[in-house]
Amino acid sequence: MDSKTRAALKSQANALPALYQIGKEGVTAAVCAQVLEGFNTRELMKVKCLLKTLPGTVREAADAIAEGTGAEVVQTVGGSIILYRYNPELHNKDKPKRKTVKGTKARVKSKTRGDAAESVVRAASAIRTGSRPRSTSAARTGTGKQSRPGEKPRSARTFQRKTKTEPR
Repeated sequence: MDSKTRAALKSQANALPALYQIGKEGVTAAVCAQVLEGFNTRELMKVKCLLKTLPGTVREAADAIAEGTGAEVVQTVGGSIILYRYNPELHNKDKPKRKTVKGTKARVKSKTRGDAAESVVRAASAIRTGSRPRSTSAARTGTGKQSRPGEKPRSARTFQRKTKTEPR
């Protein structure tokens, strides 16, 4: 494994939770079997070692797991071991591709129907017609914050109201 691949795997492993713990009995056949089973669904795995009770060092435990599972040790930091094993099933090129349908009807049929789907349809229709859609609340009620023709913008009207002083 080259250094660039190792660095990329280290950065991906930062967000991973530790899936297994190694305690006072150390690396046993059961631990290797569990880690090997975990590699069926993922390629990168983090294992924690309890430093106070672990017989030997963390590096020795990492090498024993790697030997028992056929994985590579990416890094050992403190009590954490990061292991990598390539899984060809996860990189299968024969996966069925998602069908992409042009237009807005495909977007509307998403799982989240409602406001999100409505806004997508409104935006798409605005793009087709060349007009700019109103905000969501304005579109629902039919009242927008837009000023009427020949009238000052709303911000200017409120400013005038606030600054008028009446004689006392």
